[in-house]
Amino acid sequence: MGSTTFTSDVMGIKPELRYISRFRYENDWQPSLRADTSTQILYFSEGKGRMDIGDESHDVQSDDFAVLAPNTSYLIERSAEEDSLEYYVVGIGNAGAEIFPEGSPIIRLGDSRSTARRLITTIYREMQDNDKGKSLLSEGLLYELIVLISRRKDDKAGDGVSSDMAELRQYMDDHYAEDIDLTTLSNISSISRFHLVRKFRKETGSTPMEYLGKRRISEACSLLASTEMSISAIASSIGFSSSSYFSERFRKETGIPPTRFRNEARG
Repeated sequence: MGSTTFTSDVMGIKPELRYISRFRYENDWQPSLRADTSTQILYFSEGKGRMDIGDESHDVQSDDFAVLAPNTSYLIERSAEEDSLEYYVVGIGNAGAEIFPEGSPIIRLGDSRSTARRLITTIYREMQDNDKGKSLLSEGLLYELIVLISRRKDDKAGDGVSSDMAELRQYMDDHYAEDIDLTTLSNISSISRFHLVRKFRKETGSTPMEYLGKRRISEACSLLASTEMSISAIASSIGFSSSSYFSERFRKETGIPPTRFRNEARG
């Protein structure tokens, strides 16, 4: 299994994708204590179970993530004899503390779970091929995953986000490339623009348009790292009206221009 070093320093992170493995347990379940010198991201893709981390025990289910610091011991068990449990383990070197959740290490991404599943399964599929380009694509997808987790690490079950605001976030996740403004979101949610901004910020920590902008930049990071698309083509594909405005927003969000990000992402 090949790997390359991903050199972007955005957010102070210089992650190295060391490996990704998939485990599936059914009737031959043999739980064992595990640990690794890498930072590990675990993604539970199917079933329910229990994860013991140190002295703490956590219930886990499909689409849950766990982020573990290096040398953290853990044990995973199924919840019932008839249940299967499948999960992926991503080993990362040079990971920053930004991806570590405060409090519980279990993360539930809510309306971003479909995006997270796509990233994990694509990384796994691509890393089965030792081709250099495939490995590079996996590194770009890993960065997008880290960005997603770092921004949503506190989005756990019962986080106080109402169903209408969660649906609005899902809409922006699904339609970020379209021409969306506050009037569009107000019509969808049946809430006035003024109250929509106040409620969304109170429940999520950002305004709707700030969230949309970050979602677009996250997608741009993936495209810059994994495709040969021009800057103008990327800008257009993620909903920006001009490449100059896209470059301005990208630099404001990440601290570097798109061309530098692409160069660093590719080493």
